Amino acid sequence: MHMHPIGKQVVLEVDKISKYYHQVMFTSKKKRESCRKVLDSISFKVHEGEIIGLIGPNGEGKTTLLKIISGQLKPSAGAVRIFGSDGINDLKRNTTIITGNGWLGLSVFATVEENLYFFAKACGLSRVEAKRKVKEALNDLDLIDYQKEFPRNLSSGLRQRVLLARALILTTPILILDEPTSNCDFVVRSIFYNLLLEKVRNTRQSIILSSHGLLEIDEICNRFLFLKNGKRHQRVDKDGENNLTHNKFFIRVKSVDDAFLKSIDHYQGVSEYLRIDRDSFVLSSPLSPSKFLENVPFLSNIITFKIVKKSLYELYKEIYSN
Repeated sequence: MHMHPIGKQVVLEVDKISKYYHQVMFTSKKKRESCRKVLDSISFKVHEGEIIGLIGPNGEGKTTLLKIISGQLKPSAGAVRIFGSDGINDLKRNTTIITGNGWLGLSVFATVEENLYFFAKACGLSRVEAKRKVKEALNDLDLIDYQKEFPRNLSSGLRQRVLLARALILTTPILILDEPTSNCDFVVRSIFYNLLLEKVRNTRQSIILSSHGLLEIDEICNRFLFLKNGKRHQRVDKDGENNLTHNKFFIRVKSVDDAFLKSIDHYQGVSEYLRIDRDSFVLSSPLSPSKFLENVPFLSNIITFKIVKKSLYELYKEIYSN
């Protein structure tokens, strides 16, 4: 998969969203009240044609945030604006959420084909266009043999595949996916994400994707939002500096002697290093690339300098291991 360009237009703005729940407990002696904060002043923007990965372990508030964005849940503070409007009807009209619950939104009294057709019509497609979209989705996700089946007769994985077909039919400007490929095998996940990326390129639809499948979403997302303790930990662009606790740099130098090795050991911009051959090193640094080069004492000795990009898995371990 290859990264796709994003548009300049901001389609969604999440502005200082917080969510907390008041809890009241009664004992034999007195009433005790407490407040549990799930989200704490989360802010970010989504551009046209952008795919954002929402990352975090269970219990960090990802689903709560997605429900607020889709208009299903009211925030305790802050606002969500879509195309500049914070009206709840505008949110619901322009966003659709697909979850990892294989039953959600499926009628048990309609076949797979009928479910998808009703959904396509609800999205505002004409009868002809709805039938065409349904046929494409059934073919793309290998559901042709199950189109006349009722959801109750399908396995959990097949029901989830029906929901993925719905995601491919959707025409709303913003698609929200909350663990969309749970219960799906690797082949189906790979097919779906490839189709999803193709759809974004063709329609400029914007997507917010929450998933524990780090390897898959690492390939299609433009950037990531990490939630930790209810707060936005860091935005990470795929092609920019991640500015997390440590960056990694590859350097090749003109010469290696005791003075050079001593300068590495004493430079506070290098927390650790690995010598990979005679004149090449991988350095771990708490500094951004620009700050590192600005202060490094052996700059004149460096022939090659490259930023070593971290995988999403490495970033995840770095953030949540503490």
